Amino acid sequence: MGLMFGGAHQMPMLLAFALYNLCKYPEYLEPLVDEIKTMQQRHPEGTRQYDELHLMDGFLKETARLNPTVVFLYPFRFSDGRVVPKDNWLVMSSHAIMQHQDYYDNPSDFEGFRFAQKAKAPRGEGDTEGGSKSLFSSPSFDFPFWGSVKRPCPRRFYVSIVAKMVLSHFIMNYDFELANPNGPQSLAWSFALMPHPMMKLLIRKKTHPLTTEKGQQNEPS
Repeated sequence: MGLMFGGAHQMPMLLAFALYNLCKYPEYLEPLVDEIKTMQQRHPEGTRQYDELHLMDGFLKETARLNPTVVFLYPFRFSDGRVVPKDNWLVMSSHAIMQHQDYYDNPSDFEGFRFAQKAKAPRGEGDTEGGSKSLFSSPSFDFPFWGSVKRPCPRRFYVSIVAKMVLSHFIMNYDFELANPNGPQSLAWSFALMPHPMMKLLIRKKTHPLTTEKGQQNEPS
């Protein structure tokens, strides 16, 4: 886990914002715990079990919606022939898109399970906004967190699964809270939005880690 946090940037930032939101909105903790317990009872081993964490998937997607990274491509040729040369950045504001009222109701509010019910819909059923499109790993024009729809980040499935594994482990084995609940959440640096360096979490290992129905301690698969 230490190597993962030290060797990448997007996943640790996403998890930092997710832990922040769990501290800020503790009402989401109990349903997430219940979902994790149900998942572990059904599938004690493997990684495909994390596909059933619809509430957590939606929670991570809502966290990403309000704390996006900026997408940039180079070099790039427009349809009219204009070219952005190498070593230049072409930037789109994913922040503005994912907090626009044309795409989201109450776009500035954090609604942890905004996407969860849509993600539960079977593929091919329900309205055009439901099904797999609402999964955290699914790119769309109104959720450009993973880049463009035609060329999204190829490691988005890996990030989604590992983020759920790490967050599940934290929820089931640690108590945590913000050292300063009223402190700043994020910091804009250059083209990136990142967790504020002064945002600190107080973390303590649970004396009795949450268990499944059989009384076994929850350990990451």
